Amino acid sequence: MWALVAGEELDIEVFAWFEYGLMSSYGVMNNAFALYAEQQGWHLGQSSGFFWLDPTITDVLTFMAGIMNDALSLYTSHGLLGVQLDDHFSTPTKLGRHASDMNSAM
Repeated sequence: MWALVAGEELDIEVFAWFEYGLMSSYGVMNNAFALYAEQQGWHLGQSSGFFWLDPTITDVLTFMAGIMNDALSLYTSHGLLGVQLDDHFSTPTKLGRHASDMNSAM
């Protein structure tokens, strides 16, 4: 909320930026979400130290859409203009997913 207040005061447009996309953890699974994702069978694998969620699993996409929808439904009336996924909303090709999987996910 503080970013929305500051954005309004400074006349800056504010978008929610979902920085880590399909990554759940780095190094080891040391956070509650990564452990939950592992229990649900949502992980695709590990690459470059990150644990990646599988974009072909419907529940993963439902989760991602849900948090973006929450941001929009709760904060649009306070000035949030939209949501943005960064370049981590993809998966390393060495984990077996490709552009067509990401196109389907979107």
